[in-house]
Amino acid sequence: MKQKSFMRAAAVVLLWCAGPFAGSAFALTITLPLRLGLAQVRQGLIEQVYREPGEQCTLLDDHMGCRFLRLWEPRVDAVKGRMRIMSRGSARLGTVIDQHCTKPLEWNGNIELWCTPLVDAEKKRLTWKIDEIRAYNQQHQQIPLNEGIWEVLRTSVIPPLEAVNIDLAPPITEIVMLVPHFFPARDLQTNQIMSTLAIRQPRLLKDSLGMKLSFQLPPKRISQSIQGGAEETRKTLRVRRFERWDAFLTFVIKRMARNNPGPVRRQLLGILLDARHQIVEKLAEAQAEAKDPVPGLFAQTWPRLKPILKHSPRSLRHDQSQPDAVINIGDSIAAFAGHSSDLDIEVSDEGLRAFARVIDPESTEDPVSYSTDVDPELRRLLGFGEPLPLPHSSATRGSNDEFSAVCGSRSIAGARAFKTWILSQACAATESNRFSPLNSWIPATGELNSYLLLVRELLQEAIEQTIVSAQLDVNYHGLYRNIVLATAWQESCWRQFTRAGDKMMPLTSSGGSVGLMQINQVVWRGIYDQAGLLKDMFYNGRAGCEILVHYLKDFALAKKEHLQEGGTENLARATYAVYNGGPAHLTRYRMPETKPSLKKIDALWWQKYQAVRDGREMEVAQCYR
Repeated sequence: MKQKSFMRAAAVVLLWCAGPFAGSAFALTITLPLRLGLAQVRQGLIEQVYREPGEQCTLLDDHMGCRFLRLWEPRVDAVKGRMRIMSRGSARLGTVIDQHCTKPLEWNGNIELWCTPLVDAEKKRLTWKIDEIRAYNQQHQQIPLNEGIWEVLRTSVIPPLEAVNIDLAPPITEIVMLVPHFFPARDLQTNQIMSTLAIRQPRLLKDSLGMKLSFQLPPKRISQSIQGGAEETRKTLRVRRFERWDAFLTFVIKRMARNNPGPVRRQLLGILLDARHQIVEKLAEAQAEAKDPVPGLFAQTWPRLKPILKHSPRSLRHDQSQPDAVINIGDSIAAFAGHSSDLDIEVSDEGLRAFARVIDPESTEDPVSYSTDVDPELRRLLGFGEPLPLPHSSATRGSNDEFSAVCGSRSIAGARAFKTWILSQACAATESNRFSPLNSWIPATGELNSYLLLVRELLQEAIEQTIVSAQLDVNYHGLYRNIVLATAWQESCWRQFTRAGDKMMPLTSSGGSVGLMQINQVVWRGIYDQAGLLKDMFYNGRAGCEILVHYLKDFALAKKEHLQEGGTENLARATYAVYNGGPAHLTRYRMPETKPSLKKIDALWWQKYQAVRDGREMEVAQCYR
C-alpha cells in the first residue's frame, strides 16, 4: 500500500515547555494537526479485506449456497463527526438439514458500519471500532436485524473490518526526515524527533481524519552570524536565497504544467509571475530582513499551488499517491513558515532538494540550480511558444537541434512549422538590421523627431508580428496597439538606452527592469534572452508586446474585465495593471482600496493611453523637454 500521502499538516501551535534534550532548560514543542484522507481508509479496506476481483470480499461461505455473505464496492465518508463505511452486499442465511437449505433469509442491498477511529500511538497505526451496523434493502429502506442476523454480523463482519489497520510510520517519517533541513540553528537529528513523538486521537473532518502529531525541538545554538565587515557576503547570501526559491518554484511549476493543459497552465503562469514579482519587491527593500525570506515566500505561494494539486491529482506524475504526499509536506513547511520568527526556520538547499525528490523522484535535475538562459520548455508549457528569434546575426543561425526538430517531421503540420520557423528567423534578422541604428542612438535635440518616428515604426512592426503569432481576435487589434504604444511611453518614453557620463547604458530601473518595455529580468527569467533585452530595442519591444498580448488574452479577457462597468477599455487598464505589478494586480484599477501610489501609476498610464487612442502618441516627445 502506498502510504506517503496520509497527512496534511494544517497549522503549527507553539508552546515553550521542558524538553528531554540534555543540557536544555527549554525545548520547543511543535504540534501539527495531521490529516489522513478517507480515500486512504478506503484503500486500506480494499487491500486488506476487499481483495477479490471487483473490490469484493466473501465473509461467510458454506460452499453449499445455503449460508453466504458477500460485500463489494466499499465507500467511506464522514457524517456528523462519525466515520461511515458503506458497502453493497448480498446474503443467504439458511440452515442445512439433511443436505437441504431450510428457511433461508435472502438479502440484497447496502450495509453501513458506523465507526470510531482509534490511534495506537506506540505502534503508529490507525484502526477503528465498529459501534453500529445498519442494513438496507435495494430500495434503501432500513431493515431490522434479528438475533440470527446480528450473530452473523458479529462473527463474520466485525472482526475482519476491525482488524484493518493503516501504518502511519512511513508518512510521519517522511515529514520528520525533512525537519532538520529547515532548522540549521538547532542540533537536530531525526531519531531525536521520533523519540519525542506523540500522536493524539483522531477526529472526523469533512473528507479526512484529523490527528495531532507533536514533537520537540532542541534549543538553538549560539548564532554564528556574519559580522558587520561582510556586508557584501550578506547581500550575496540574500540574493542566493531568492534565486534558489525561484529555481525550486520553477522546477515545481514545470512539472505541474506538463500534465495540466489549458486553464490550469494559465493559473500556474500567474503563480510563477506573482512569486517572481514578490522577489523583485523584496530585493528592492531598503532594509533587508535578517531572517531567511524564503519561508515567507513559500507560505504566500503554497495556498495557490495546493488547490491545483488537490483537484488535479495528475499534476505531477501518474502515481495517484504522490500529489497527496507533496500536499502533506507542503502544508507542514507552510505551517512552519507561518511561525518563522519564533522558530528561526531557514530553507536550505538540501531541504528544497529533499522536497523536490518527493515531487519528482525520477528527476536528475538540481531543483535549486539557477540559470538565466532561455528555457524553451518553460516557454512552451506556459503558452509562449518557441523562443523569440535572437537579435542580429544570431537570429539567423538556429541550433542544429532546433533545425532537426522541425525538419524531422514529415507531416504537413511539421512542414508548416518549418516554414513558420524559417520565416520568423529571417524576418527577425531583417527587422533587427532595419532598426539596428536605434541600438547606438541617444537622440540630440535636433534628431528627436526622426528618432521617435523610427521607434514608432519599430513598435508597429513588433505589434504586427505579435498579433499574427498570438492569433489575436481582430476586434482587439486597435485596443492592443494602443496598449503597447502607451505602455512603452509610460515605461521608458520610447527609450532603450540612457547616458551615464560619457557612456551609453541600457535604461535600467532600480528593480532590474530594462529597456524600451522595461522587462524585468527576474520576473521573465527563462522566457527571454537577457542580453537581447539589454542590447537590442527590437527584441525588447517584441518581448514587451508578447507579454502584453498574453496579459490581454489570458488574464483581462479570460477574467471578463470588459464586462465590468467601463466596458471594453477596462481590458486596456487591466492589462497594464498586470504588466506593472503582476497577475495579482488585475483588478487594482477599479478597486477603491488600491494604494495611492499604484493609483497614481495607473492614472498616468491612462492619460497616455487616451492620448494614443486619440492619435496623439507623438506627444511622447514631451518626455525629452
